[in-house]
Amino acid sequence: MQRNPQFSNDTNGIVPAVGIILMLIITIILAAVIGISAFDITDKLKEPPEQIGFEKAEVLLGAEHREWGGSGSGPEKGDIDLIYLDYLHGPKVKGDEIGSIIIRWTNSSGKGGELRFINPNYFDEETQQKDHNQNVGKFCTGEFSAGDRLVIRMAHNQWQSGGDTDRENVGFRYVESGSNQIDVVGKYPFFGVGETEEVNNPRFPVDFEGDRPMKAGDNVEITFLGPDHYFVISKITTTAKEYTGKAKEDSKLECQS
Repeated sequence: MQRNPQFSNDTNGIVPAVGIILMLIITIILAAVIGISAFDITDKLKEPPEQIGFEKAEVLLGAEHREWGGSGSGPEKGDIDLIYLDYLHGPKVKGDEIGSIIIRWTNSSGKGGELRFINPNYFDEETQQKDHNQNVGKFCTGEFSAGDRLVIRMAHNQWQSGGDTDRENVGFRYVESGSNQIDVVGKYPFFGVGETEEVNNPRFPVDFEGDRPMKAGDNVEITFLGPDHYFVISKITTTAKEYTGKAKEDSKLECQS
């Protein structure tokens, strides 16, 4: 007897179709789950700090000076090296948004050093220093905007005899000093230190490592790091050169009360 094709019990074609439909459903569910998870992860990620851009950097060695402890203009005189940075574009930058600023310099032989300015909010009047067993004074931070010029001030000594630095153990290097500061030129300190009733000789503690202070011809790299001291917000390089004008007295800006 011939079967009526309308009432056939042959299910060989149904099973593959059901399998394909199930696979499609599973794929759609997985895609939805993965999509939701991806959106959730993206939503939790914090936006990194916006990059800031400097138009140029200029390093002037020995541009200013200070007489250490009345030691005169002999080999005991300490120089203040300056780095100028012109802020070209970007948002207003507040002191709390910068964790540290690192200055590195090397010559063609790889010799050089590193100086790190830490955000003053990490310090207090009792902050201890490597080379000076003194209270450091009060600290302050400021802000800078596009169009501003920054100056990084770095004081080093050469066989300081009239001050407090240990001459034999410290030698010719950058030291903790009240002259160490980062100013917004003509306005106020960005990273600064000031006097208190108890401390009339404030010092900004900097962290120096390396073979020597900067020398003319060194390649200099200035890096701004975020509050985590890891994320690079800005980096610029230049070449150090000697200041050829007449030395000036210390002229850093004062922290406001």
